[in-house]
Amino acid sequence: MREQLGLAKSAKNAPTLAEYKTDYMKWAKAHKRSYERDERSLADLIPVFGEAKLSMTTRAKVVTYQQARLERVGGATINREVACLRKILSHALDAGKIETNPLLRFKMLPESPGRIPVLEPSLSSEARIKNQLDTAAGRTAVRAMIASTALWLAPTLTAIAAMVVNLRLLRAAFIVLLIIGGAASARALLAMALLLRPFSRAR
Repeated sequence: MREQLGLAKSAKNAPTLAEYKTDYMKWAKAHKRSYERDERSLADLIPVFGEAKLSMTTRAKVVTYQQARLERVGGATINREVACLRKILSHALDAGKIETNPLLRFKMLPESPGRIPVLEPSLSSEARIKNQLDTAAGRTAVRAMIASTALWLAPTLTAIAAMVVNLRLLRAAFIVLLIIGGAASARALLAMALLLRPFSRAR
């Protein structure tokens, strides 16, 4: 019957949680990076389980502890505390202080999801550039972006400029031929320009 309740046969010889705290923390500081978390957990565990022998720990008592703590803290905090108590019992079991660990495969409480960061509304391109210009690093980045864009657009801008020049020359030649040679010559120039247009594009 005692084994079914998760009680050790050597209950009289088992230390209390308060008594075993020093031995466990000495081990935790040497083997666990999260030993400070264990110290905080023990600060809440000791008032409830501190005077009871480790062998008297039962699952029912821990469930009662969970429900009482839920009125003050969240499930994640309680789970860390119960995990600490379970580790202490395992350590005591390995040290021969108790004969069983009733918290093996003990069901933890559900934990709420972590805080979801609130995203600020996205700024317009104009606002982002304005913000960047407020700092020296931002101004350097904007200048680099403008230089990169200009380099990328250079071939297109060159082609547009050449087209404008060619159109101006074509218009000037058209007007000269219209005055000197008449409408027929001007139409001939226009027709020739239209015929040569695909070849100029190919180049």
